[in-house]
Amino acid sequence: MSYLYRPVPLSATEVSELKVQIQSRTDELIRLTTQLRRERHISGTKNKRNWFQKRKSEANDLLRLNKLKQMVYVLEIEKEEYDLLTNQQYNPMVYKMNLVLGVLASFYSIFWLLQILLYLLIDPSASPFLNIYIIQFQHWFPIFGSMTAVSFAAFLQLAVMKGCFKFGIRFFLIDLHPLKFNKTSTHSFMCNLAIYLCTTFSVVHLLVNAFAEYARYTDIAGIFIQVRYLDFFTIFFDNRIFEILFLLFAALTSIWFAFSGPRDRPASAAKLRASLLADSSSIEMRQNLSSSSSKYIIIHRLLLLMRNKK
Repeated sequence: MSYLYRPVPLSATEVSELKVQIQSRTDELIRLTTQLRRERHISGTKNKRNWFQKRKSEANDLLRLNKLKQMVYVLEIEKEEYDLLTNQQYNPMVYKMNLVLGVLASFYSIFWLLQILLYLLIDPSASPFLNIYIIQFQHWFPIFGSMTAVSFAAFLQLAVMKGCFKFGIRFFLIDLHPLKFNKTSTHSFMCNLAIYLCTTFSVVHLLVNAFAEYARYTDIAGIFIQVRYLDFFTIFFDNRIFEILFLLFAALTSIWFAFSGPRDRPASAAKLRASLLADSSSIEMRQNLSSSSSKYIIIHRLLLLMRNKK
């Protein structure tokens, strides 16, 4: 998709309009950041009555912070694109290479879906499909078969990483940790590494099942055979639960991108501002009510003292 959104020459009027738009959005984000910091300070100084209120406040605060991070990240990308347009120092071959990689990734996706449908989901299997292609290399160039299997595993692992990042950009439930060349912090690098390690077991499991005929008699195949016949996992393997979930999420993701578009869009600044204003007003209302109740208690005690004196 980067090829479709590659930098194109703009007129002087369009460049100036784009510059004004970026400046206005930058000012808006600065105001939102200041407002969010003030609201966090007010909410932090107020003691929560119970654990549930404290957790709810922390969840709302994390959601707003993730939205703000996403808006800043999208703005940074647009600023980099603006710099490329104005300086005209970009290399067009990079975007053509991205187009070639995108077409190659499409073929990998289609092959993975066909392999799961024909070999894993249907019982008995309709066709070994990619197993035949990889096994035939064992007779004249075995290392190329291994490289093919590794390339499918690497593609699936990269797709998982990209999916986690896209999920964080669009749903704000997890922290945003982008990977940028020469701009990645150590914290973001370690978080992405943790996701990579957590998903490696699932990727290897799918790879062993999809290329079962090629991986026959290997150590990893023996390990997963033992896992398959454990009492807890037998139901999942017998009913093809993992493969069905894989295809279900692939279908939902395709539908989502078909309607929302592949390009990342910033969160609504108006909704974030309204949420901050609503919380600020509710905090002020609670403070006014608490001060009013304290005044009522003082007045009530004074009346009691006056009645006792009488």
